[in-house]
Amino acid sequence: MASTYRDDDEGTDIFREEFKRYKRKEPPPDFSEVIDFTNELITNNNCNVIPLNHAETTKTEPRLFGLRPVYEWKVYYYKTNPGFVFISNPFTAAAQRYWTHRCLHDYPSKQNVTNLDFIEKQCGINRPDNIWTASENYESGKAQCFVDSLSFDMRFHMNKLRWVTLGYHYNWNDKTYSKNQVSTFPFDLEILAKYIASVVGFKEYNPEAAIVNYYHMGSTLAGHTDHSEFDHDSPIISFSFGQDAIFLLGGVTKAVKPAAFHLRSGDICIMAGDSRLCYHAVPRVLPSKHFETSCNARVADELAELNSFVYQNTPNSRENSGLSLINSTDCDKINKKILTTLNSLHWENYENFLKESRINISVRQVLKIGQSFPDHTNSEVK
Repeated sequence: MASTYRDDDEGTDIFREEFKRYKRKEPPPDFSEVIDFTNELITNNNCNVIPLNHAETTKTEPRLFGLRPVYEWKVYYYKTNPGFVFISNPFTAAAQRYWTHRCLHDYPSKQNVTNLDFIEKQCGINRPDNIWTASENYESGKAQCFVDSLSFDMRFHMNKLRWVTLGYHYNWNDKTYSKNQVSTFPFDLEILAKYIASVVGFKEYNPEAAIVNYYHMGSTLAGHTDHSEFDHDSPIISFSFGQDAIFLLGGVTKAVKPAAFHLRSGDICIMAGDSRLCYHAVPRVLPSKHFETSCNARVADELAELNSFVYQNTPNSRENSGLSLINSTDCDKINKKILTTLNSLHWENYENFLKESRINISVRQVLKIGQSFPDHTNSEVK
C-alpha cells in the first residue's frame, strides 16, 4: 500500500520541502497557493470542471447513502496530474454522521486490524471489544467519579487510535497484502465506493481493502506512494470527514513540486491514471470554519426525507440504477440501515471527537478483476 520516500529518487527533494513548509507552525505558512475548490475562480488554478453524463446518472438513487443528486455535484479534474479527480462534498449532513459512526464505533472492531492490536500483543492485555463504547463509558464514569472507570487501560482509549485496515489487511512491516490476512469488507462502504467509481467513469471497480486514518490536530501523514496493490489501473477513492486538511499531490518522484489542496468534511479525492502512483501527503490538519454535521435541524429534515424515500419507494416501483455497479436492492438495504442507525444515534460524543479530529477512508482494489494472489506474496509489489 504505502511506501515512503525511495532512496533512488533523483534530484532535489522538493516534496519534502513543501511538506515541511505547510507543516511549519512558526511562522505559519502562506496558504495563498493552496487550491480551494470552494473558490468560484478555481479554473484559474489549472483545474477543469468535469461535465457528468446526467443522462446515465439520473436513474440512480438521488439519496443513495445520503448523497446529493449527481447533477448537483461539483467535480474537478486537475490537469497537472491526469487522473486526479476531486468531488466537492456530495454528502448530506446526516450521511456524514452515519459514516463517522461507522468509522468510530464499528470499523475498529476485533475482526479488523488496528494500531492498538500491537499494544495488545506486546503487553498481553485484551483490548475492549468495542473501543468507542469503552472510551465513552470511561469518560462518563470519570465525569461522575465512578470508581470502575479507573480500571480502564488508557492505552486503548479512542484518542490513541491511529488507523484501521478493512478487507485485505495491509502489512506495515513488509508492505504487502496476503490472501490469508483478510476480513469481510464492509458492504455499505463497498457499494458507496462502487457508486462513486461509476459516476466518474470506472465501470469495473471491486473495493477489496481500505485504510481508515484518524488524525488529531497536529497530526500529519508523511509523503508516500500507494503501489503495493497488484492492480494499479483501478483508482484509490478517499473520503474525508471532520476537520479540514492540506493535501499534497506531487509526481512519481519527490523532485516534483506538489500541488496543495484544501480538503473539507465530505470531500472525495480520486487518484487514478497517471496520478495513481504519485507522491501524496497530509502535512497539516486545519480547524474547520463550517461544520454542517452540528446542525440538528438540518439532519432532522434530511432524516425525514430519507424516511419518506425509503418506505415509499421499493425496488419494484422504480427503475434500476443507471450505474453498472449498483442495483436497487442493494441501495434499499443500505438506505434502511442508514435510517435505522441515525434514528438511534446519540451524536454529541461523535461531534466532540470530530471537533478535534479528521477521519480519512482510503479505498482501493488490490487484485485485478479475475486475478488471484501469486503463490509467493511475501515481497513488495512494485
